[in-house]
Formats: sequence, C-alpha cells, structure tokens
Amino acid sequence: MLSKLKDKFHRHRSRSRSPSLRNGSSQSLPNVHAIVPAPSGPVEIPQNGPVDTAEDHQSRHSLAIPTINEPAPEQEPIVEDPPIAEAGDDDDEEGKPAQTPSDEIWDCAYDELKVEEPALVQAYEKILTARLLSENDTATEAIAEVNCIDQHDKVNRKSQMQQLVKLGSDKISRETKAKSRIGDVLPIVNLSKNIVTEVVKGVPQAALPWAAVSISLELLTNPISETKANSTGVKHVTEQMNWYCELAMLLFGNQDGITAGMKRELRAKLIDLYKKLLSFEIKSICSYYRHRGLVFLGDLIKLDDWRGIFKEVQDAEAFFNEQLRTFQSVDIGQDVKQLVIHAKNEQTYRQTDEDKKCLRDLHVTDPRMDKTRIETTKGGLVQDSWRWILKHPDYQTWLHDDDKRLLWVKGDPGKGKTMLLCGLVDEITTRVGQSGSAISYFFCQATTPTINNHLAVLRGLIWLLTGQQPSLISHVREKYDSIGKDLFEGPNAWYSLTSIFRNILHDARLTTTYVIIDGLDECTTGLSELLELVKEVLPLQNVKWILSSRNWPEIQASLEDTPDAEGVNLSLEVNATVVAAAVDAYISEKASKVKLFKRNDKLREDVCNVIREKANGTFLWVAIVFQQLQRMKISFGGLPALMNRLNELPKDLTELYDRMLQQIEDLDSIEESSLCRTVLGICVVAYQPLRLQELATLAGFKDEIAGPSELRILIETCGSFLTVKDETVYFIHQSSEEYLTTNSRAQSALFTHGTKEIHHKMAMHSVDTMGKVLCRDVYKLQDHAILIDDITTPEPDPLLSLRYSCSNWLRHLCISMARFDLRDGRVLEFLKEHLLHWLEVVSLMRNSHQVVADVIHFEGLLQQHYPDSELLHLLHDMRRFTQHNSWIINNAPLQIYLSAILFTPKLSIVRSLFEEELLSWITVKPFVERHWGPCLQTIEIEIGDAHFFVLSTDGKMLATSSDSNSPRLWDVNSGKRIHTLNIRDVRQIAYSKDSKHIFAIADNDLVFWDVDSGKEHRHTWSPGAWPTMSNDGKFIASRTINGRIQIQDMDTGNQLYLVQDHLNYETFEYEQEMKLSNDAKFLAFSREGERVTIWDVQGNAENTVIDTTRVNKVCFSSDSTLMGYRAYYNGRVQDEIKIWNLVMRREVRTIPTRPISSEEEFRTFEFSTDFKLLAGGVLGGSIMVWDVGAGTRLTQLDFKGEPAYSLSWSQDCKILASASVSNIQVWDMTTLVEQEPVPGVGPEMVEAIAVSNDSKLVATRSSADVVKVWDITTGSELRKFETGRKITRFAMSPNSTAFSRDSKFIYTSGDDSVVKWDIDLGIEVTDSILLSENQHWRYGVFSLDGSLYTRVTASGHVTIWDVSTGRETVRCTVGDAHVEAMAFSNNAQYLCISFEDESFGVWEVVTGDRIKHAKGHVCVMTGERGCSRCNTWIWYHGVAVSNNARRVIVGYSLQYENEIWIHNEGQKIIRLSLEGQGFETLFAAGESYITTWGGRIDLNGLQTGCETLDSYQTITLEEIRFEGYGLSADKSWITWNGSNILWLPGIYRPHPRGNSLITDRMGVVTILPLGLFIVVDERVVIIGFSGPPPR
Repeated sequence: MLSKLKDKFHRHRSRSRSPSLRNGSSQSLPNVHAIVPAPSGPVEIPQNGPVDTAEDHQSRHSLAIPTINEPAPEQEPIVEDPPIAEAGDDDDEEGKPAQTPSDEIWDCAYDELKVEEPALVQAYEKILTARLLSENDTATEAIAEVNCIDQHDKVNRKSQMQQLVKLGSDKISRETKAKSRIGDVLPIVNLSKNIVTEVVKGVPQAALPWAAVSISLELLTNPISETKANSTGVKHVTEQMNWYCELAMLLFGNQDGITAGMKRELRAKLIDLYKKLLSFEIKSICSYYRHRGLVFLGDLIKLDDWRGIFKEVQDAEAFFNEQLRTFQSVDIGQDVKQLVIHAKNEQTYRQTDEDKKCLRDLHVTDPRMDKTRIETTKGGLVQDSWRWILKHPDYQTWLHDDDKRLLWVKGDPGKGKTMLLCGLVDEITTRVGQSGSAISYFFCQATTPTINNHLAVLRGLIWLLTGQQPSLISHVREKYDSIGKDLFEGPNAWYSLTSIFRNILHDARLTTTYVIIDGLDECTTGLSELLELVKEVLPLQNVKWILSSRNWPEIQASLEDTPDAEGVNLSLEVNATVVAAAVDAYISEKASKVKLFKRNDKLREDVCNVIREKANGTFLWVAIVFQQLQRMKISFGGLPALMNRLNELPKDLTELYDRMLQQIEDLDSIEESSLCRTVLGICVVAYQPLRLQELATLAGFKDEIAGPSELRILIETCGSFLTVKDETVYFIHQSSEEYLTTNSRAQSALFTHGTKEIHHKMAMHSVDTMGKVLCRDVYKLQDHAILIDDITTPEPDPLLSLRYSCSNWLRHLCISMARFDLRDGRVLEFLKEHLLHWLEVVSLMRNSHQVVADVIHFEGLLQQHYPDSELLHLLHDMRRFTQHNSWIINNAPLQIYLSAILFTPKLSIVRSLFEEELLSWITVKPFVERHWGPCLQTIEIEIGDAHFFVLSTDGKMLATSSDSNSPRLWDVNSGKRIHTLNIRDVRQIAYSKDSKHIFAIADNDLVFWDVDSGKEHRHTWSPGAWPTMSNDGKFIASRTINGRIQIQDMDTGNQLYLVQDHLNYETFEYEQEMKLSNDAKFLAFSREGERVTIWDVQGNAENTVIDTTRVNKVCFSSDSTLMGYRAYYNGRVQDEIKIWNLVMRREVRTIPTRPISSEEEFRTFEFSTDFKLLAGGVLGGSIMVWDVGAGTRLTQLDFKGEPAYSLSWSQDCKILASASVSNIQVWDMTTLVEQEPVPGVGPEMVEAIAVSNDSKLVATRSSADVVKVWDITTGSELRKFETGRKITRFAMSPNSTAFSRDSKFIYTSGDDSVVKWDIDLGIEVTDSILLSENQHWRYGVFSLDGSLYTRVTASGHVTIWDVSTGRETVRCTVGDAHVEAMAFSNNAQYLCISFEDESFGVWEVVTGDRIKHAKGHVCVMTGERGCSRCNTWIWYHGVAVSNNARRVIVGYSLQYENEIWIHNEGQKIIRLSLEGQGFETLFAAGESYITTWGGRIDLNGLQTGCETLDSYQTITLEEIRFEGYGLSADKSWITWNGSNILWLPGIYRPHPRGNSLITDRMGVVTILPLGLFIVVDERVVIIGFSGPPPR
C-alpha cells in the first residue's frame, strides 16, 4: 500500500497543505481571476521588527494554485503564480501562527541535526547570512564572518527567511528561463519553489529547514561541477521532502486514539529520516557554495562521496517505510484512510500535458479577459458605482442564508448590471481567496458570437473551475480522451458539457462555489436550455448563483419555477434611489477624467449637475455623454455653448440615440456623413461583428480610408453607437443595436432605399474583392491530401479581410435579389474564374452547411427571375458539384482541384471550366458518366451506423441510428453531420410530421428530441417487449407478458388496441417481427421465415395471410389503403411484387421484378408518400422504383454494390434516400434518367487477371468466362473474347489467364483445353492444347510469360504442358493433400504449391522432383475453408517462389485480416500483418519486391518486429514502408510511398477478397508501375500517372 501511495504522491503530489487534509473537510481553491505578481524590487531587512507585506496575510496552510491565461495560438497555456490573498483568520490568540505536525517535525529534525553536526549547520547558516547581506543576490563572494540568523526572535527570523526565499525564487526564475538544459527538472523547480515560498510565509519555525530546499534548487539550475549522483540525489530528496510533509500532516494531525503511542514512535523515526534528508540538502548547498568561492567552506567536510551519502538517505527511507508498514497493519482509524482518499484525488490534481491540451480545446474565451475588456471599453470600473450592493439587505441575505442560493439582478438596458457584476466578481474573488472557496463567471454579449450562446457559457465556466482546481479536470478528461475537441464543438456538445458541469458541481472535493453569469438576455442561442440547467442545479447546497438580465418575463418565469431552491430578486428599478446615488458617483468619476474640467472645478460641478439631472439612473446614458465630451474640442470661450448643448440633451436613452444620429446627418462633410451611415448600415445588417478589414471590404472602401487607423477615426465619428476592441467593431451596447435595427427614425436615416440596397452592395463589394484575392492553395499548404483538422491558420491570415464575405456574400445577394441585374456579369465571371478557389475557402472555414443552403436558395431565385440564363445553368451545375463532392468540401480542401474534378461527369460545366486545374501528372483518367445522374449526394458514415434511418418530412435532414451508435442528424444538402444525440441502443427512429421532433425507441424506453435545440425528453411510461413505431411516430406496437400485441398512443401511452397473436414463439424472442401502419389500422406480424399475418386492428380481425418470409419485406402506404410485398409460393420466391388493397381485401396489382431475378433478394420496400411509387432495395446493390398504378418499372438506381437496408421518401416525393451499411445516398426523383453503362469485366465478377510484360495491357476474366483486354495507356477496353467453353470454378484461378511474351496473344484455360487468342484480330488461334477430360482437375495456372501451363487433379497428380507445343513436359505426384494455390517462379523453372495442411512444396519444372517442403507458421485449413489457428474464414490464397527457389511467399486473405508469410532459406520466417490491405500477384517484376494494394514492399529493407513464441517475426502494417503507387488502408486514398495523394469516392473503392465487412462484393487491385487497375464488382477503374506526384 505504501509504495502505491508513495508513487501517487511522487507523480501527483499536492499543491495544498490545507487544513482540509487534516480535519476531513473539503478545502476549495483560491481565486483564479486576480493575478498579483510577487514584488520584484529589493526588500529591506528589518532591524526592529517584522516587515508588513501582503505576503504575511497569505494563509499559512493554503498553497499556490496556478492560474491559466488564455493560450496563444502557438504556445502552451501560461501558468502563473496566484494572487496574494487578503488577511485571514488563521493566527492564534497571541497573533502567532500555529505549527502543523510537519512543521514541528522539521524543527525537531533541524535542532537535533544542529547538535549532531554543529559545523555543518553553522556553515549553512553563514551561507544564509551571506545571501541576506548581499545587495545583489548573484554576488555570492560575500563572506559572513559571523552567523546573523536570529536564533531567538522567531518573528524577525521569519522576515529574514521570507526575503531569503524570495531572493532564491527570483534567481531560480531568471536562470530557468535562460537555460534550456534544465527542462527535465523544471517541473520540480516550479513546484518546490511555490511550496517553499508558501510555507515560509506562515510558519517561522519551519523557515530554516525549508530554506535549504530553496537554495538546493539552485543546484538543479546551475549544475557546474557536481556529479550525476549529487544531482539525482538533490532531485530525489526535494521531491521526498514534499511527500513526507504531506504524510506527516495526515498521520500526526491527531495524537489521540489507541495508536497514539505507536504514532509517537513513528514520529521519532520520521525525525531521524528528516535529519538525513536535511543533511543531504545542506551538504549539497555547502558543496555548491564551496565551488563558488566561499572559502570558509574549504575544509569543512569531505563532500565527494555523493553515492555513499545518498545511499544513507535511501537506507533511512527504507527503514522508515518498514516501520510505516508495521503501523499500517494495525487499525489506525480514519487517518490513513484519508491519506488513501487524498492520494487518489491527487492523481488528477497536477496538470499533465494531456490536461493542458484538453484545456486548450475547451477554451473558447477567457472570462477574465472578457471582464477586463468590458471594463476597459466602458471606461473602467468605478468603485462607488457598485459597492452600494454590498450593504444591500438582499445581497446580505443571499450571502449569509444558505437556503438563498440565487441572486437575480434585473434591470432595464443601461442600468449598470454588467459593471455591477464586474464589481461583485472582484468582491467575491477576494472572499474566495480568504475562505478557500471557488468562483467561476461568464459575461454574455449578444454582439459577440463567441460569447452569446449556451455552449460558450458552459465552456467558460468549466474552463475557469478546472483552471482553479486541476483535479476537476478528470470529469472533462473522462469524455475528452475518447472524443477529442469534438466533445466541445461537435453536434453533441451541449449534452456533453452539461454532463461534465453536473459532475463537477456534484464532486465532493468542491466546497462552496460561486457561479456568476451576466447578461442572460444576451445569450441569443440556447437561453432556454441554459435556464433549464440552472434550475436543475440550483438545489445543490454548495453552489451559489448570481445572474443578471433584463426584466424578461420568460427568464423570471423560469427562475421562479424552482421548487427546491430559493432565491432573491434584486430589481434595479425598485432600488432606483441607491442606483441613482451610484450613477452620481459614476458621473463624478467620469468628470474627473475630462481634461477640460481639471482646470475648472466650477465647470466640472455645473456639468455634473446637468448630467445628474438628466441621467435618470442610467449608466449607459452617462457613459455615452462623457464619451462625446471627451471627443469635443472646446475652448474656454465656448463654455456657454457647451452648457447649452448639455441642457438640450434628452433624458431618454432613445431620444439620446436620436440626437446622436442627427449629429451624424448634420456633419459638415456630406461625404463623411454618408460614410458613417454606410458603416452603421453594414453593421446593422451583418450577421456577426466585423473585423475592421472585413468592414472595409463590405463597404468597398479604397486605400485612403481602408486602413485600420482611418477606420477607427470613421467609427469614432459615428457617435457612440460603435466601439472597436481587438480590431473588431462592436455595438457599444445591445440597446444601440436594437435602436438602429427597430427604430423607424434610424431605419429611414440609414436605409434610404431599404435594407436590400445595403445587402446588394455588401454582396457585390465582396465579389469584387474576392476576385482580386482568392487563389489556389491560398494558405500555401502545398499538400493536396491535407485534412481540415490538420490545418492551422497562417500568420498573417491572407483571408482576414474576406472571411465574412466568403461565408455570407451569397446570402446577402439572395436577400437583395430584387436589385440584382443579370446584365451585371460580375457574379457570373467571378464564379467562372474563382468557383473552386471560393469552395476551398468555404472548406477552410468549415462553413459548407450554410453555403450550400445559400447556393440552393440562389438557384431557386434564378429559376424564378432568370430562367434559362447562363448563370442559372452554372448555378445548377455548381450545386450538383458541391453536393457530389460534399466529403471533400467538408474534409479535404485541396482535393477540390483533383479528386472533385477528376470524378465529376465529363459534360459538367464546372469540370469544363476548371479541368485545367487537374495536375498534368494524371495522364489516364477514370471513366465517369457524361451527365449528372439522379444521385444528388453520398454521405459517408461509419459502418453499420444507419441500421435505422429516416428522412425528415421536409427532406432537409436525415436521422440515422443503430443499436451500437448514437443517433446522428445530417444535413441533406451539404452532407454534413449537424447533431449527435446522446443515447445508444436505438431500435427504431422516426420524425414528427412537422420535422421538429425525432422519436426513438431506445432499450425499450421512448425518447424524443427537439431538433433545433437537441433537448431530450423521455416518456414516463414504457411499452412492452420488442416495440415498433409507425412511420409517422404516432403509434407504437409491443408485446405484452401474455403474448398479445398492444397498440398505444405515443403521446399519452394509452392502450388503444390489443391483438391476439396466434403464433407459438416458444423462447425464440428474436424471431418475433411486427410492422404497424401509420394510423394504426393494420398490423403485420410473423415469426421469421414463416407466413405474415396482416391484422385489421380496428376491426379486430385477420385481414389476410401472405406468402413472404420477413415482415420487413412488407410495406404499407401512408394512408393505410395499400400493402406491397415480395411474393412467395410454396416457400419459393416469385419474380413479382404483389399490391394488396387492405380496404377491399384483395390483390389489385402484380408488378414483375425483372430484370431482377428470383434469386436476388429484396431487403426493403417503401411506398412514396402519395403511394404512387414503390421502391425496393435489392441485395445485389440497386434500387428498383415502380409505378404502382401502371404496374411497370419506372427506373433502376444503381447503389454501387451495397444493398439498401432502408428507404425513406420526402413528403413531396421529390427525394428518395437510401441507407446501406457504409453510406447514405440521396436521389433526385424529379429528373429520372437511365444511368449510363460503365466499363466492366462482366457479366459477373472478376476471377482472374493478367498483366503484359510491358505493363501496357491488362486482361480480366469474369466468372462467366468473358475475357477482356484493357489498354492501360488510354484507359479503354481494347478487346473482348467470349469463350463459350465449359469451365468449372476449380479450373478458374487467379492465374488462369496469361499474356504471351510479346503481348500479342492471350491464353485462357478451360475444363478441356487451353486456348490461344490473337489480341489484334480478336479471334481464337487454332493451335489450342487439348486436356484430358477424364481427369478431375482441381486447379490450373499459367507461368508469368504464358509459356507453361499446369494443372493438378483432386488426387494430387500434377501435369505441366508447354503452351507453344501443346505437349506434356512432366508429370508428378504431390500427394493427396488438398491443393489451395500454385504458382511458377518468374523464370518458369520452379513450381510452388501450398496445401491445406499447413505446408507447401517446391518442384523443379524440368525434372518434376520436389526440392523443398516446409510446414508451420501458416494458416491451417479446415474442411470448411476455415483457419483453425486464426479461427476465421479464409477467402483467398496466394503463393510465389523466387527464381532460385530460396524464397517462398504464402499469402492469405482472411475474413478480417490479410497476412503474408515470407520463408527465406536459412532465416527466421517473417509474417507481414497487412490488416485490411489486400494483395493479388505476390512478386513484382523484380523478386526483391512483393506487391500489395498498399504498394510495393522491399523485402530487403524489412525491419522485423518482435519475435513470438511461435518462432516467427511479425511486422505490423504501421511498420511496413510501402513504395510507389498504392491504396490507403481504408481504400479511400490513392497513395504514393504510403502517403495520401488522391481521394477515391466510395463507388471506386475495392474491398479485399473476404475482407469486406459490409457486402459480399469483391474487389481486385493491380498495382502498375505508374498507376492502378481497380475492379469494383464489375466496374473497371484505370488511373495512370506520368511519374511521381508533384511536390
């Protein structure tokens, strides 16, 4: 136990020596806001008494807790020393601080050491004297002839030690900053420096021994001549002193009880140990100063045997620890238990690098900096303007009454709520420093996007709390470690943050905590959710809240509706008298800062009197008036005019705004007045605060007024409506924005021709500037495969002036469509030249969701106003382009210029405009369709993430869920995930009719969410077993205990109907299936594999029993009149779909399923909402759509090999969405066109592949024995041969096709012959090889050059033919073991065969002799093609042998992993674990390489991994270095030397044989010297390159 505790303290020792550790109470942490630096100037040594410094007031028990400043973009958060707290109440009655048990032990140890080693301690105290007497702490040559350390007056000695420690700490700080070689000891230095400083402040008796620690730290920062043993010892001893200090406080705080005697004995042993520790420290210090020239240390003691001295320390520690273990064997009550609890807590107390990264990601704003900015912007915090509240009875009641946990400060705009709370933050921060409580606060501002929402509030509060008390970060790390930054920013952020916040407030380590939130009314997003959270946590006894807002009824109603928590409402209007007095004080303070008034007291008082009379208790009114006074240039002669102007000021805030606006209109310069109105108009209609550069862009300002200084002057001219902070323009107050936005006077002044004119100008100015700045790779990333999460904004940011424009120009253009003139061709020209550049920036700014919506909106407006225009055609194509490439835009900005163009239809307008953007290194381009097809969007999801799936009724959102992942919401237009709902084990999901809510069945609970807010609700009732909802989410069916099926109303839970299920399910509950029609009129139920019963629920009678095997193959129309299903007869599937009229109870239509055969299975059916169309998802990877009325096939949608498990129609029937295991596709059903045929190997999938010697031709052979030859240089099909010969799967092998040496002919094998084909003529050559038909042939392969062919029989007889002559060359017997793979060496001299019994052999081709046989370390086949070692399915074998037969390679494609075994003669076997990487032909052209889908692997360069007990060496995928072109592990990228270069859309990605987790489809990849030949299902994809990719 001791070693574990010791290890925990060693790594995470406490920064607090709080009394809470001794008395069991929970001591919270000091102030995190005010950072008061330690004095840096010289400190005089007192002669007659103690020095009265602020440090004296610091609690002697509470150690420093670092505060974290807002992290800079490129640096770690800065950890600073904490502020010095105010005076506490820790001194005893005589004014002397009490000693802790640890302090007493240190003193005893020091006193005894002084007796035992007087010369050593005397020398040490002389060193302290020398340091105290030195004016410069670096002048260590000063020699003290006498010991000046006060031996009697401990108070005086305390002040001496304070100065001594401060000098040492300052020196350490300077030297550790200057030297880089001490990085390994810096954490110890910083931690120990804080501990030493804190202890000495409070306890004079502990000063002398702890000063040793302070000085010894210099040894770590100045290792000039000491040995490594000494340096190691100093570090160890320093750390152990901290540990034993904590241990002493916990063990010896209470000397009572049955173990008191044992504790006294243990205390004596600890004193002995302390003496050893102190002796080592002091000897180290003496040795250090001897080297620095203090001659009186010269002959003190031999200080060279550091190993021996350190060994004495370790022996003393071992002895004490043994005594402690003995002590622990006795029941010592709560003391050691508390030690255990404390040690566990301390594991997370000290911040690690991971903690700091977590805090950086959590950081969205530093509320402390926000407070400073607000105070600065408003002219500073005037103390007398807010301190009145401290004596107010409401505040006092809240402060001292534990039951009053909420103080709500409410008032109208401008009443000083924010500055009042700034003052309260300061006041409570001071109180926190005295009492050890915690404080966290946040200032909402509606005009600043980063601090005007509920997410920012929680992030700010949590950030401050974890910064004060690092142990609390464990609640954040619990979720952060597995999710990362998305925890705080992702669609599930609110749920995650609320969970973290609740856990923090419930943490037992957290004592009284004050939470302050200002400006609830300025929380423009998520206010209701925030109020709900406050209501939820208000009953917590240890948290007190202060909130401020306007007098909004909804806020009042929410806060007052908290039955378990009482609060106090403090209305500023009700307290108008004290507020007015505060305003008077504020006026006096502001007036004192006006230069003109400093020379004229009477004038100042006159002005103040006028302002007091008109202020009406409104701080904002006063602030605006004084802001204008500061700008006035008034001479003494103009004082009467000044007074007149003040007397004319209106009292009302709105009237004041009117006056300010009138002053702008009355400016002497018409141009200046116009510029001011332009600036104000832009700020009003903009969607967020603008940076100065963005404002200049939107206004179209040129050089003379576009600079920051000129813009600042212009903004000052705009009265007091606006202010500038950190280069960003804000409204001075929310009320000023509201005035300009809603006041009719302001609207007419700013928008003479309406707001649409401003919108239009902003859009067109944006277009003009974007056209001048945007370019390819605007950030100079020079990496086309870089992902958005790996990109950081460069400095300076080239988009600084364009960020707002790039995100919003199209939205402003849509709003101002009435002013858009098509003859103004700037928009068209911009898109023609800069569309891809703009989309790159949209991707960089992660704003595709809004931009795609704007594109769709603009396209609709053009269709309405300018049909058949060139701009409309471009917008339509642009919209299809952005949706088609949604993954690229959301994830890989620079792939817009490569993959997005490469895989866009040939006749796309966007492709024709920007095809030159494709790098010329891509020489052979893959086949793509000519026109856009019906597929609008492909959304890539995690495998199995859309087991349940539904489209919103408005067709704008998708919801997906599965039983293992949380439900996710997707934007249909942009393909971007917008929400993740915090729940798992979802069985079904549905949208409400208005698309505002989502219903789900989760682990038999009923849950629904508000789509906009994501707020979760749960029904108070639960359904029965195996529930299922109607598609509209109105009703739910489930099974009762007695086997009946109940139907309930989803809103109320009322049981509406009971249905008697006559089937006997026994115990197989998973076989029970049900489906409910929308209005709950009909219910389908069955047992899996049996006939389905259709029950008339309302009539309580059977409607019909249908022949189909699964309920999911039954669908109801939305009005419950029709039912569709796949027909079966006597258990056999039929080639037709039956349409049954449920009302008439008869079949009304039969729809043939052709061309889908009866052998292909339908996975799902779904009627369109108008039940005119019926869609069915086919297992083979397509969707059939039929016209129900006509009974005919309307179209076939190719799903690219993945079966559609779910289908969903939009309410208007224009959109059909389909979900497979790995993606979702959205189909446009308004413009159905037959999809173009694509080049393929078909019919059926590829079985064999061959490459010509010059790698210019590739031949494929399908399972239907169709052979095609492909020209790699052009990417086209060169020749097709249909053999028409009989062939079995045993005769078909990966090498059953081969080219001749000259690539003019191709050879294929059949059951009875080998056929030679002339590629140029496209005919069969007559000199074929006839094979014996009476043999049961098992397997056959060609040699690489096609010169030899071999085949093996089931009985193990091998025959080799010379293809050129047709003669047999050799026969041999290989045994009766089952043959799995065969291959010739490249020179055709050897034949290698692998067997299912874990062995392989090598035979000479000429003689037929076996020259090699090996067993072991390969997969062991079973009778069902399984591997007994791997316990998995084996799909594919490959084998290769080198030209000298010294190297054999065996490859296996397992069910979930691929691996290659390399047998080098005389060497250990090597196993390559390829995981998902596939392989085809193992040897490349040169035998020093093998070829995989990931690229070539240099066999001579393999770095073997660790040996295993099976005596082979494994090399993992991460350790393998791929060369040349290949595919990434997930097949989504084409790679070069293992690095991503070109993204592959899903339909072009292969899956290794047997390694497809999602379908039965196969894939084949042939890696060519300069390209790839890919087969996906039947589709052929050829991509060629001129050489390595450009850098």
